[in-house]
Amino acid sequence: SAGIAERSGWRPVDPASADRDLRQLDAREARFAFVHGATVPAPILLTVKRAVPAVQATVVSLVTVTDTLVDHSLALSWRITQAAADEFVFTTPPELKQGLQFRDPRIREVRRQPTGDDPSGPVRWIVTLNEPVRNRLFLIAQATLPPPSAQSVTVGAPEVVFEQSVTRTDDEGVTSVSFHKVETQQRYAFLVNQSTGTLTLENEEGVEEIKKDDLGRLPIRIEASLFDQATGMWRVLPRANMPRWKYQRSQAMRQTTATVQLAELVTVLAADGSWRTQAVYKIRNRAQQFLGVRIPKESEVLSVSVNGQLSRPVDSQEARAANVVLIALPNTSEGDLSFPVRLIVSGRFPHQGRLPTGFHLLANKRVIPVPRVVAPRGQQAVVENDPFREYGMKVEETSWTVHLPDALDVEPVEGPGTNLALVSSDRIQLNQRRATLEDANYLLGVLKSKSSAKAKYNAAMNLKELEADLSSFNERSGRRQRWSSASRGTGAAAFQRENRDFQEKYHEALDQIQVDDAKQQVTIVDESGSLQGQDEAVQREQINQNNGRLFMDNSVAAPGKDKKLGTVLKSRTFNFQPAPSKPDSKP
Repeated sequence: SAGIAERSGWRPVDPASADRDLRQLDAREARFAFVHGATVPAPILLTVKRAVPAVQATVVSLVTVTDTLVDHSLALSWRITQAAADEFVFTTPPELKQGLQFRDPRIREVRRQPTGDDPSGPVRWIVTLNEPVRNRLFLIAQATLPPPSAQSVTVGAPEVVFEQSVTRTDDEGVTSVSFHKVETQQRYAFLVNQSTGTLTLENEEGVEEIKKDDLGRLPIRIEASLFDQATGMWRVLPRANMPRWKYQRSQAMRQTTATVQLAELVTVLAADGSWRTQAVYKIRNRAQQFLGVRIPKESEVLSVSVNGQLSRPVDSQEARAANVVLIALPNTSEGDLSFPVRLIVSGRFPHQGRLPTGFHLLANKRVIPVPRVVAPRGQQAVVENDPFREYGMKVEETSWTVHLPDALDVEPVEGPGTNLALVSSDRIQLNQRRATLEDANYLLGVLKSKSSAKAKYNAAMNLKELEADLSSFNERSGRRQRWSSASRGTGAAAFQRENRDFQEKYHEALDQIQVDDAKQQVTIVDESGSLQGQDEAVQREQINQNNGRLFMDNSVAAPGKDKKLGTVLKSRTFNFQPAPSKPDSKP
């Protein structure tokens, strides 16, 4: 706004009565007009005060959750009236302090400062443009945070508050700047869940769900194709908190870090009372350093091998005292096959000595010593307060074959005290096939969901081998192999159904991937816009493309008028980099 401080002999007149040639010099309506009769008039002194723009603001907080990251994209929109503006202010939670980025050629600098004395409080962002803008401004800010974990099982939309700066000058000429909340502001939350877990809204109070039919009435344009990717969209009421979602991992993701898919035990008893047991544990391991096996008292370990390589148990006095063998395990990635750990243990029946010979009126009942994998945490343990549970693993299935001298007439004891059942040799082969199928289904999950392109490539190569094995097994089962009645009752038919189901899913997956043998990586081919199954690089690219499209749909500038901005709009891709910024400053 402007006022007249000193007319200096000039006489004010109606601007509409001014000379036509003068009025045509500028299309804008004149505020003042003056006339003067002197040949060399003195200048007029005006007082000029910058007009304060009136703004209304809206934020759509787009939260994308994958297995490798949580992306926060803030769609920020200002409606500007009364005057042009080149400074825009908003606050965010402190977790976005280091990661919030802007990419817009109109931005000259971004300043970041605390909102108060508490360094862990909200952060104020002051965005300054190269040129003032009128009517509307639309910006996108983006931050990437780690995925949910055991320590943080909730995901929340950031609390964004729009502010306006107010500059005052006191009687002594000292200028001060304060910040006040924008009176009219709207908030929306937009959730895209592309993780393998589930996200559940913690509190429905204070939010209203947005339906697809409501998109045309929103202050920010959201295309139907982007809305279709969302788990949900909500309008947040004025005094309510931004929504938070509870994250729960899928059953597959909640499994322990290591499991024994199949334990195959073969025990040979000799007439003199000695015994020898070979235990082969088929292990899938992601993070565990050691396997703990509790061996019978007064037995000894004859041999240990891991994945075909000879090894030695870890020598520990505490482990020896507890009859526990600790076996070091190799590092493996998600795309690797399970591997065998082979352990040979020998011993002797301590009290009864030799096996019985000749005729006996009463049967000689014996418990055969056997090594046992230490039970993990969360599973009932054989030894109370077992200090070795951190090295334990869950055993999915056990096959145990016992060989005795031919001269003995032996019957197994069933009922209380044992969880084993007598089966034919067909069932042992079935257990091996089921372990192979479990391996294949796990690797198929790696191929279709999370993991890096390299891990997917390893999974694809290993799946090719397993699929050929399982396919040939199906053919043998269909043409020649006849299962015994015992086997048919213990899951052979179910296994064949699960095998066929795997084959169908595997061939579907082959149609959705691209294998690059030169780079040894696999990428998912998915035109639906879904991020599930992509590695982190592809996920980021897709998120940036969504942001670019959102920016283009809400930008008021035409590409022809701003070449730099037009390039961003045309590419529809946001490769976010920090805008020029200054170090944290005090308010």
